Amino acid sequence: MHGNYKEKLSAALTSVALQTCVICTACAGHASLLAQEAGQRVTADTAVTTGLFETQDLVLGAMVVGTLIAIPPLDGVDQSVRLSVAGALDDRDVVARSLGRSLGSLPVAVGLTGGTFIVAGMTGHTSLRKAGLHGLEALLLAEAITQIVKFATGRPRPSITSDSDEFYPLRLSADYHSFPSGHTSKVFAIAAAFSSGLKDEAPWVPYVAYPLATWTATTRVLDRRHWVTDVVAGAALGILASRVVGRLNHRGRSGGTAWYVLPGADGSISVMVSAPAP
Repeated sequence: MHGNYKEKLSAALTSVALQTCVICTACAGHASLLAQEAGQRVTADTAVTTGLFETQDLVLGAMVVGTLIAIPPLDGVDQSVRLSVAGALDDRDVVARSLGRSLGSLPVAVGLTGGTFIVAGMTGHTSLRKAGLHGLEALLLAEAITQIVKFATGRPRPSITSDSDEFYPLRLSADYHSFPSGHTSKVFAIAAAFSSGLKDEAPWVPYVAYPLATWTATTRVLDRRHWVTDVVAGAALGILASRVVGRLNHRGRSGGTAWYVLPGADGSISVMVSAPAP
């Protein structure tokens, strides 16, 4: 461990803390607005969906932050895996590895969820259409948060360093955007969204979606693009994003305010707010 590790980690944690405060402040303001719009109306449905975050959400968030803090103690795990996969970089599983890499890329993820939303809407599959939209919104939210944390922490990828406990905050180079794994956060956001949205009509979906997501995370480690701790944090972040988006959308269907995140044709991202008439 380098002598200046504590200074680097402190800077990384400070940057993440500032970004987290901004996100939490926005969420708190949104929750307050929802409470004001709801007034004193209390029903069995709204009573369940009053809070923006649930205990499981806090656990997932703690996993992301905890993984970052635990990187030094887990250095041996990251190093052991890095050395064990060093000889696994061959072409024997090129098709399977390519599948894992492709699923987590932003164009493929947006195309998969957006295409599902459009086709299901045209064919009248309501649950599948909602699942597609949920997945699209969740992956975009997960991607946005992931990029913020990547930039804030500046952890080098295992392909350029043998030290897993280094941090270089605020680096623009993608070589220093290892934590957390963006591919992993996106695919787990999609897996959670489809598993939740189709749990009644297709209970088998989680048994397909989560293994695919796990394989994507595995390929990121095999390709030495990420440390193991990167993909663990990415998985937790993706599931958390899906849960939050699903709860906000449920409020919209229950007569409250809902937020929708949609990609534009020019590559931009638009945020649409649906609110009940006064």
